[in-house]
Amino acid sequence: MLAATGLTGLLLGLAACMPLGVEEQPADISLLEAHAGSDTLAFDPRNGNLLSGGWQGELNLWGAPDFRRIAGWQAHQGPVEGVAFAAGRMVSASRDGTIKVWGGPRDLLQRLDTGHPITEMAAVDDVVLVGHTDGLVAAYSVEGLRPLWRQQAHEGWVAAVAIRPDAEQFASAGADHRVIVYQRDGQMLRLPQAPGAPCSLV
Repeated sequence: MLAATGLTGLLLGLAACMPLGVEEQPADISLLEAHAGSDTLAFDPRNGNLLSGGWQGELNLWGAPDFRRIAGWQAHQGPVEGVAFAAGRMVSASRDGTIKVWGGPRDLLQRLDTGHPITEMAAVDDVVLVGHTDGLVAAYSVEGLRPLWRQQAHEGWVAAVAIRPDAEQFASAGADHRVIVYQRDGQMLRLPQAPGAPCSLV
C-alpha cells in the first residue's frame, strides 16, 4: 500500500514503545551517566561522535571511539526532544519551543522560538522537521532557520516525525492515530488510519 503512494521505506512503530525491561537489555551496553534522563541521541556521520539531549535541557557531546565526554552545556529551558547533525551543524529542539543550531559546544549560531512546545524533531541535509503538542508540523532550513512550510496536521500531539534521506518527502504520526506524508512543498497525503497510535517513524 505504501508503494502506491510513492513512499518507500516508511516504518511504523505502534504500541510497543515502552522501555525495555532490565532483563531485556544487552549485557554489554555502556551507560553514559551525564543526564538526569535522556531519550534523544544522534551520531555525527563525519566522525562518529555522539550527541545526547537531556530532560533538563542539557546537551552532551561524546567523542568516538571511546565516547569520553567532550563537552556538556545547558542548551534549553525544557526537555530536549530531538538532536541531529545536519549541514555540518548540530541541531537541537526542546519542549520549551525553541530550535537551536550549534557550530560546536556552546557555539550557538541560530535560535528560533516557534511559540509552540516541541515534541519531536528530525533533520536531514538543510531541513529540520518538528512536531508540536498542538498537532502542528513545520519544516525549516538549517541555515538561518527560515520557515519552509507549516501544517496544522494532527488533532493532539505529534508523536513522531521523519525525513526521507534525500529530503524530498516528510512524515509525521500523531496521537490521533494518523500518519501523514508531506511533499517538499508541504502538500499533505493522509494514510489510512492506523489501528494503534503510532509512536515511531523511520
